[in-house]
Amino acid sequence: MLSPDQDHAHRELHRIADYRNYRRYEIWKESDSGSKVALSTWGTGSGGQLETPSYIIRAAVLTNRLKHFDKGAKLKMLVNDEAFSQMDETRTRDVIKFLRDYLGFQIICAMPTKHVGPLKPEFTREWSFSRTAAADNGEVNFVSEPDGKELKPDRLSELWERRRAQVREQAQLRFEVEEAELAERTASAKGVASAPKPSSAAENLRSEQAAV
Repeated sequence: MLSPDQDHAHRELHRIADYRNYRRYEIWKESDSGSKVALSTWGTGSGGQLETPSYIIRAAVLTNRLKHFDKGAKLKMLVNDEAFSQMDETRTRDVIKFLRDYLGFQIICAMPTKHVGPLKPEFTREWSFSRTAAADNGEVNFVSEPDGKELKPDRLSELWERRRAQVREQAQLRFEVEEAELAERTASAKGVASAPKPSSAAENLRSEQAAV
Protein backbone atom coordinates (compact mmCIF):
# COMPACT_ATOMS: atom_id res chain seq x y z
CA MET A 1 0.00 0.00 0.00
CA LEU A 2 3.05 2.26 0.35
CA SER A 3 4.09 1.43 -3.19
CA PRO A 4 4.38 4.38 -5.56
CA ASP A 5 2.35 2.33 -8.04
CA GLN A 6 -1.16 3.25 -6.89
CA ASP A 7 -2.88 0.75 -9.18
CA HIS A 8 -0.85 -2.11 -7.74
CA ALA A 9 -1.50 -0.82 -4.22
CA HIS A 10 -5.28 -0.78 -4.80
CA ARG A 11 -5.23 -4.32 -6.22
CA GLU A 12 -3.32 -5.54 -3.18
CA LEU A 13 -5.75 -3.74 -0.87
CA HIS A 14 -8.72 -5.43 -2.56
CA ARG A 15 -6.98 -8.80 -2.35
CA ILE A 16 -6.29 -8.39 1.36
CA ALA A 17 -9.84 -7.18 2.04
CA ASP A 18 -11.45 -10.10 0.18
CA TYR A 19 -12.63 -12.56 2.84
CA ARG A 20 -12.36 -15.43 0.33
CA ASN A 21 -8.58 -15.20 0.65
CA TYR A 22 -8.58 -15.58 4.43
CA ARG A 23 -8.66 -19.36 4.34
CA ARG A 24 -8.03 -22.11 1.86
CA TYR A 25 -9.82 -25.43 1.83
CA GLU A 26 -8.80 -28.58 0.03
CA ILE A 27 -10.17 -32.07 -0.60
CA TRP A 28 -7.70 -34.92 -0.74
CA LYS A 29 -8.18 -38.24 -2.50
CA GLU A 30 -6.38 -41.11 -0.82
CA SER A 31 -5.56 -44.30 -2.73
CA ASP A 32 -5.18 -47.81 -1.33
CA SER A 33 -1.39 -47.41 -1.56
CA GLY A 34 -1.52 -44.42 0.79
CA SER A 35 -0.77 -41.69 -1.74
CA LYS A 36 -2.75 -38.43 -1.59
CA VAL A 37 -3.84 -36.16 -4.45
CA ALA A 38 -5.33 -32.69 -3.94
CA LEU A 39 -8.58 -32.00 -5.78
CA SER A 40 -7.25 -28.63 -6.96
CA THR A 41 -4.42 -30.38 -8.83
CA TRP A 42 -6.38 -33.45 -9.88
CA GLY A 43 -6.64 -32.74 -13.59
CA THR A 44 -6.98 -36.32 -14.83
CA GLY A 45 -10.31 -37.17 -13.20
CA SER A 46 -13.47 -37.56 -15.25
CA GLY A 47 -16.33 -35.09 -14.99
CA GLY A 48 -18.18 -37.31 -12.54
CA GLN A 49 -15.09 -37.85 -10.39
CA LEU A 50 -14.60 -34.11 -10.12
CA GLU A 51 -18.30 -33.32 -9.63
CA THR A 52 -18.84 -35.77 -6.77
CA PRO A 53 -16.58 -33.88 -4.29
CA SER A 54 -18.45 -30.66 -5.11
CA TYR A 55 -21.65 -32.23 -3.75
CA ILE A 56 -19.82 -33.16 -0.57
CA ILE A 57 -18.76 -29.52 -0.21
CA ARG A 58 -22.28 -28.27 -0.90
CA ALA A 59 -23.74 -30.70 1.61
CA ALA A 60 -21.24 -29.56 4.26
CA VAL A 61 -22.03 -25.89 3.60
CA LEU A 62 -25.79 -26.45 3.67
CA THR A 63 -25.79 -28.51 6.84
CA ASN A 64 -23.72 -25.78 8.53
CA ARG A 65 -25.63 -22.74 7.28
CA LEU A 66 -29.06 -24.30 7.83
CA LYS A 67 -27.99 -25.52 11.29
CA HIS A 68 -28.90 -29.00 10.19
CA PHE A 69 -27.80 -30.76 13.36
CA ASP A 70 -29.16 -28.19 15.82
CA LYS A 71 -32.34 -28.76 17.75
CA GLY A 72 -35.60 -27.24 16.61
CA ALA A 73 -37.34 -26.71 13.28
CA LYS A 74 -35.08 -26.09 10.29
CA LEU A 75 -35.17 -26.02 6.52
CA LYS A 76 -34.03 -29.26 4.89
CA MET A 77 -34.20 -28.58 1.17
CA LEU A 78 -31.64 -28.73 -1.62
CA VAL A 79 -32.49 -27.14 -4.98
CA ASN A 80 -30.03 -28.02 -7.74
CA ASP A 81 -30.03 -26.72 -11.33
CA GLU A 82 -28.40 -28.75 -14.13
CA ALA A 83 -28.13 -31.56 -11.61
CA PHE A 84 -25.60 -34.39 -12.03
CA SER A 85 -24.77 -33.36 -15.61
CA GLN A 86 -21.30 -34.97 -15.56
CA MET A 87 -22.02 -38.01 -13.41
CA ASP A 88 -22.94 -41.55 -14.41
CA GLU A 89 -26.10 -43.23 -13.18
CA THR A 90 -24.51 -45.25 -10.37
CA ARG A 91 -22.61 -42.30 -8.92
CA THR A 92 -25.68 -40.07 -9.19
CA ARG A 93 -27.84 -42.54 -7.29
CA ASP A 94 -25.24 -42.77 -4.53
CA VAL A 95 -25.13 -38.97 -4.16
CA ILE A 96 -28.94 -38.71 -4.10
CA LYS A 97 -29.22 -41.41 -1.45
CA PHE A 98 -26.53 -39.72 0.64
CA LEU A 99 -28.31 -36.35 0.52
CA ARG A 100 -31.80 -37.76 0.97
CA ASP A 101 -31.43 -40.79 3.22
CA TYR A 102 -28.38 -39.86 5.31
CA LEU A 103 -28.71 -36.08 5.59
CA GLY A 104 -32.50 -35.99 5.29
CA PHE A 105 -32.72 -33.34 2.54
CA GLN A 106 -35.72 -32.89 0.31
CA ILE A 107 -34.12 -32.74 -3.14
CA ILE A 108 -35.46 -30.68 -6.03
CA CYS A 109 -33.49 -31.14 -9.25
CA ALA A 110 -33.77 -29.40 -12.61
CA MET A 111 -32.29 -31.28 -15.54
CA PRO A 112 -32.88 -31.92 -19.25
CA THR A 113 -35.54 -34.48 -20.10
CA LYS A 114 -32.97 -36.83 -21.65
CA HIS A 115 -31.23 -37.26 -18.26
CA VAL A 116 -34.37 -37.87 -16.18
CA GLY A 117 -35.35 -41.43 -17.12
CA PRO A 118 -32.92 -43.56 -15.08
CA LEU A 119 -33.30 -41.30 -12.02
CA LYS A 120 -37.09 -41.31 -11.81
CA PRO A 121 -37.18 -44.18 -9.27
CA GLU A 122 -35.38 -41.87 -6.81
CA PHE A 123 -38.16 -39.25 -6.84
CA THR A 124 -41.86 -39.11 -6.01
CA ARG A 125 -43.04 -36.22 -8.21
CA GLU A 126 -42.10 -34.91 -11.63
CA TRP A 127 -42.84 -31.59 -13.31
CA SER A 128 -42.18 -31.25 -17.03
CA PHE A 129 -42.09 -27.85 -18.71
CA SER A 130 -42.69 -27.44 -22.42
CA ARG A 131 -41.82 -24.25 -24.23
CA THR A 132 -44.07 -23.36 -27.15
CA ALA A 133 -44.28 -20.34 -29.42
CA ALA A 134 -46.91 -17.80 -28.40
CA ALA A 135 -49.42 -16.13 -30.66
CA ASP A 136 -48.04 -13.08 -32.38
CA ASN A 137 -49.67 -10.56 -30.06
CA GLY A 138 -46.66 -8.33 -29.46
CA GLU A 139 -46.50 -9.17 -25.73
CA VAL A 140 -44.67 -12.51 -25.30
CA ASN A 141 -42.57 -14.70 -27.56
CA PHE A 142 -43.19 -18.07 -25.93
CA VAL A 143 -45.33 -19.84 -23.33
CA SER A 144 -44.15 -22.43 -20.77
CA GLU A 145 -46.66 -25.19 -20.11
CA PRO A 146 -46.16 -27.32 -16.96
CA ASP A 147 -47.26 -30.93 -16.59
CA GLY A 148 -47.07 -32.58 -13.15
CA LYS A 149 -47.38 -36.23 -12.26
CA GLU A 150 -46.99 -38.48 -9.25
CA LEU A 151 -44.26 -41.11 -9.55
CA LYS A 152 -44.26 -44.60 -8.08
CA PRO A 153 -40.61 -45.32 -7.19
CA ASP A 154 -41.10 -49.04 -6.50
CA ARG A 155 -42.85 -49.68 -9.81
CA LEU A 156 -40.33 -47.57 -11.71
CA SER A 157 -37.43 -49.45 -10.14
CA GLU A 158 -39.01 -52.74 -11.19
CA LEU A 159 -39.50 -51.55 -14.79
CA TRP A 160 -35.97 -50.17 -15.08
CA GLU A 161 -34.43 -53.35 -13.66
CA ARG A 162 -36.42 -55.41 -16.16
CA ARG A 163 -35.22 -53.16 -18.97
CA ARG A 164 -31.60 -53.47 -17.82
CA ALA A 165 -31.93 -57.28 -17.85
CA GLN A 166 -33.31 -57.16 -21.40
CA VAL A 167 -30.44 -54.95 -22.58
CA ARG A 168 -27.87 -57.25 -20.98
CA GLU A 169 -29.47 -60.30 -22.62
CA GLN A 170 -29.55 -58.62 -26.04
CA ALA A 171 -25.91 -57.58 -25.69
CA GLN A 172 -24.94 -61.16 -24.82
CA LEU A 173 -26.82 -62.54 -27.81
CA ARG A 174 -25.23 -60.03 -30.18
CA PHE A 175 -21.82 -60.94 -28.81
CA GLU A 176 -22.46 -64.63 -29.48
CA VAL A 177 -23.63 -63.90 -33.02
CA GLU A 178 -20.57 -61.77 -33.77
CA GLU A 179 -18.25 -64.40 -32.29
CA ALA A 180 -19.85 -67.11 -34.42
CA GLU A 181 -19.59 -65.00 -37.58
CA LEU A 182 -15.96 -64.24 -36.81
CA ALA A 183 -15.25 -67.95 -36.33
CA GLU A 184 -16.94 -68.74 -39.65
CA ARG A 185 -14.89 -66.12 -41.51
CA THR A 186 -11.71 -67.39 -39.89
CA ALA A 187 -12.54 -70.97 -40.79
CA SER A 188 -13.32 -70.00 -44.39
CA ALA A 189 -10.03 -68.14 -44.67
CA LYS A 190 -8.17 -71.23 -43.48
CA GLY A 191 -10.19 -73.57 -45.71
CA VAL A 192 -11.88 -75.34 -42.81
CA ALA A 193 -15.25 -76.86 -43.67
CA SER A 194 -17.01 -76.23 -40.35
CA ALA A 195 -16.97 -73.68 -37.57
CA PRO A 196 -18.41 -73.57 -34.04
CA LYS A 197 -22.13 -72.93 -34.04
CA PRO A 198 -23.69 -70.17 -31.94
CA SER A 199 -26.14 -70.99 -29.22
CA SER A 200 -29.81 -71.47 -30.10
CA ALA A 201 -30.63 -68.10 -28.54
CA ALA A 202 -28.05 -66.40 -30.73
CA GLU A 203 -29.42 -68.20 -33.81
CA ASN A 204 -32.89 -66.95 -32.93
CA LEU A 205 -31.57 -63.40 -32.66
CA ARG A 206 -29.87 -63.75 -36.07
CA SER A 207 -33.12 -65.04 -37.58
CA GLU A 208 -35.06 -62.13 -36.11
CA GLN A 209 -32.52 -59.65 -37.51
CA ALA A 210 -32.74 -61.31 -40.94
CA ALA A 211 -36.55 -61.15 -40.84
CA VAL A 212 -36.44 -57.44 -40.04
